[in-house]
Amino acid sequence: MDKLLKALEGIRMFSRKARFRNGHSLLIEARSISLKGIAEGEIWSKKLEWRFGYDPIFRPKGFQSHFA
Repeated sequence: MDKLLKALEGIRMFSRKARFRNGHSLLIEARSISLKGIAEGEIWSKKLEWRFGYDPIFRPKGFQSHFA
């Protein structure tokens, strides 16, 4: 996360468009269920040190807060 934020230094906050992709699979008694999700948004500055993955810096489109 720090490497990404360093690479984005000097780029205006509203120019940091991003896409968050997520996938899950579940196997129950030989049946497989797969789910995929995509959220459009932007990369913002890091706010919380103790959160997981990119949640502290990804802000979904239309929201005022991060995923974290």
